[in-house]
Amino acid sequence: MSREREPIILVHSGRASALGNTLRQRYVEGYRVVVLDGETADPLAQLHSYRTANEQIALLIDEHAPSDFLEQSNHLYPNGRRLLIADAPEAEAALGLLNRHTIDYLLVRPWSPPETKLYPIIDELLAEWRATVGMPFMQVRGIMTVRAVRIRLDDTLHRAAEIIALSGVGDLMVIDDDNNFVGVLSVGDVLRAAMPDTAEIMSEGGTLEQAFRLFLRKGSELMYKPVAPLVIRHPLVVDPDDHVAKVAALMLEKNIHRLPVVKDGRLLGTVGRTDVCQAVVGTL
Repeated sequence: MSREREPIILVHSGRASALGNTLRQRYVEGYRVVVLDGETADPLAQLHSYRTANEQIALLIDEHAPSDFLEQSNHLYPNGRRLLIADAPEAEAALGLLNRHTIDYLLVRPWSPPETKLYPIIDELLAEWRATVGMPFMQVRGIMTVRAVRIRLDDTLHRAAEIIALSGVGDLMVIDDDNNFVGVLSVGDVLRAAMPDTAEIMSEGGTLEQAFRLFLRKGSELMYKPVAPLVIRHPLVVDPDDHVAKVAALMLEKNIHRLPVVKDGRLLGTVGRTDVCQAVVGTL
C-alpha cells in the first residue's frame, strides 16, 4: 500500500507539534498522521477534501474542547473513531459529547507518558475502526501476488527446473492451453524426478562423486519428461474474496507456504505467508 493511500490519523490541535510528532513516532508504519493547526486551517473543509478524494480516516483527534469539529465530522466519516483530549476543567462540559456518542473516548490531560496514557487508547480505537471497515488488505485480493510464476501442462520438467532456478519459487502454478488453472508443481517433485534411487547409486559404485554424476545425467534427461504426471491436480486454493485470517489459519494448519488464488477456474495469482505478514504489519 502506498503512503498516499494509507489510512489517516487526523489531529486538530493548536498544540499540534508535540502530539503530532509523538503519534508519528508510533504510527509511522501503516498510517499517515496529518495535523491541522486550529489557528490557520478550516478542518471541516479539509475533511470534505479527503472525502472527495476517497481517503480513509481511521481516527480523528481534537484538542479543542468542547469539539464542534468532532461533532460535525460524523456525517463525513461515520466509521472513523473520535478522541477528544481536554484539560480537567473542560472535561465535565465534554462529557455531553461522550454521552451522545459524538466521541468515542475522552482523555483528560496529561497524555504523557504516551506509552501508558495515550498509545493504549489509540491502539484500541484503531482496532475498533479496522473491525468496522472492509479494508482492501483484509481480503486476499488486496495482498496477493498477481504475477504468479506459471508453467504450461505440456511443458517439460527441464523447463520447470529452469523456471524454478531463475525465479527462486518453491511451487509453479500449472495452466493449460486455455489458461485454465490445472494444479501445482512443487520444486520437491522436480528434484525427486532427477534424483537417482539407492539401487542406481550402488550400481554406479556407491560413492558420492559417482552419485552426483548420476544426478547430473538424470537431470539432463528431464528435457524429455513432461510435467503432467507430477502435477498436484486438486491442491488447496483460496478465493480472492477470502479473509486473510482464514488464509493464515489454513497455511498454518496444513503447513503450506503459498496458495493459488483461483476464481471460476482461472488463476488470478498466489498468496504466501510473507504477504499475510505484510498485511498484518500494515494494520498495526
